[in-house]
Amino acid sequence: MGWLFGFRDGQSYVELDEHGLRFCYGTADERVPLPEIGEVARHTWPIEFGLGARTGPDDTVAYVGSPEGVVRVAFVRPRPMNVWGAFELPNARYAVVSLEDPTGFLDALAAVRTRA
Repeated sequence: MGWLFGFRDGQSYVELDEHGLRFCYGTADERVPLPEIGEVARHTWPIEFGLGARTGPDDTVAYVGSPEGVVRVAFVRPRPMNVWGAFELPNARYAVVSLEDPTGFLDALAAVRTRA
């Protein structure tokens, strides 16, 4: 059903490089520089919070396609984040994403931070 709103598998991902993170989910395409990323850890996302691009508790923007493999990315300071289309969370403190390989993502992020 997510394809109705532009949430296709090939267009829903988190990209990591030496500069930071890129969150792509439907119409959202957000880049967060590495120095603006705080604590990143595994997280639970109860199914009753819903799936898709949405806002969540504690000023969270969520790009969640599954309640499995969820990671929460804290920001050093609140920042505007696109949710979907024209909808934006102006002071997001967290991004929550579901990933195919959350452990690999956390390991890769730790390695990039070590080199920075």
